[in-house]
Amino acid sequence: MASTSKATRLILFHSTKVDAYAKAHQQSAALGRMQEKVAEMIKQMEAAQKTKPVRLMLADVNDPRASFPITRIFYYALLSLGNEKEQPGAELNARRRAANAVDLLEGQSAQDRS
Repeated sequence: MASTSKATRLILFHSTKVDAYAKAHQQSAALGRMQEKVAEMIKQMEAAQKTKPVRLMLADVNDPRASFPITRIFYYALLSLGNEKEQPGAELNARRRAANAVDLLEGQSAQDRS
């Protein structure tokens, strides 16, 4: 994946805090199921990246009506990995959103230059 964006790499990445929380609270199996669903969606996204620019891929991923339901299946599901003291799923979600915004802006800047 030579042209993989930061945001797409974050989709594959699960933070050590999320892992640690899942292990400490006997939720590793649930996290594993989420990751399996994501792995299948990643295959679909990689195929689409061959014909679509990254900025359009990110727009699709973040569109609640999109055919890539990764937000619902993985990132919203990650919100369940947390309690009143720790919110590692929410933290990962926030980092992913920030990376997407940067990638969109970088994509627009590159397009403006061409």
